[in-house]
Amino acid sequence: MFSVGQRTSLLRVAIQLTETALLSDCAKLRFASAVVELDDLRTAQFDGNTRVKVWGWGINSRCEALSDLCLGSCIRERLPSRSRPYVGSCLHSEENAIWNTVHGARTSPALPEHNGWVAVVGLTNDEIPSLLILPDEWTCIRCATTVLLSGLEGFIRIQQDSRMNWTFLPISAAMAARQAMELNFRLEGDPRL
Repeated sequence: MFSVGQRTSLLRVAIQLTETALLSDCAKLRFASAVVELDDLRTAQFDGNTRVKVWGWGINSRCEALSDLCLGSCIRERLPSRSRPYVGSCLHSEENAIWNTVHGARTSPALPEHNGWVAVVGLTNDEIPSLLILPDEWTCIRCATTVLLSGLEGFIRIQQDSRMNWTFLPISAAMAARQAMELNFRLEGDPRL
């Protein structure tokens, strides 16, 4: 499990997030995220050796106040993936990581003031879970907006290729928000038209 304040490598964060995602109670997919601060953004290679400080973490989970939406089967299972992120009783791991970090803060500032990112891992919900290959574009306007408003730099999508090599794909919060908005326009119609 994560030790808040710990300095470690992105590879170690990836392994810990993969293990932590197994704690998710989501019926569809399991995610885990960590708020991390890169030691030096100018020299970061976004590889397994990149040094970070872990500020907090979270998993996607069911919101008890809305859990009736998941009685019998999850309402999200009836919706296409990557659509309508506000429907369901889901608390996204990225949001939980930020809230857990802010609410667990013992010092000020509660979030990194510079070089702060949200590292994200997704797992299938199969009997033997495997790492998701996350799409090239960021798809969740909800999480992109939360990260953008928090002042963090963006996301680091963590995944493995077919040869089990780890990849760390950064995307700025502003670009993630733009990509998610464009995806929503394609799926649900562009209100600007």
